Amino acid sequence: MTRERPANATSLSARLRNLCRDRDIPERRARRLLGVVIVGQLLAQTGVGVVKGASNLEVRVGTARTRVSSDLDTARRVSLEEFRD
Repeated sequence: MTRERPANATSLSARLRNLCRDRDIPERRARRLLGVVIVGQLLAQTGVGVVKGASNLEVRVGTARTRVSSDLDTARRVSLEEFRD
């Protein structure tokens, strides 16, 4: 079943909160993981770098089998100036 896109940030937040409640997932961890996925996709699409470390493992193998990471490690393929752009 395909759902319509959320109309705004409040709607997206409510959907995420409901999903976390239904699946017994800590909401803060889900929000952080969603951010990691978004950054990872942007890095992959632009070809400037990748997400690495514990955050990468958390996306690949799931939250149940990984530790919570408080940072986001990336590796860049381009100069720092290009990466920042």
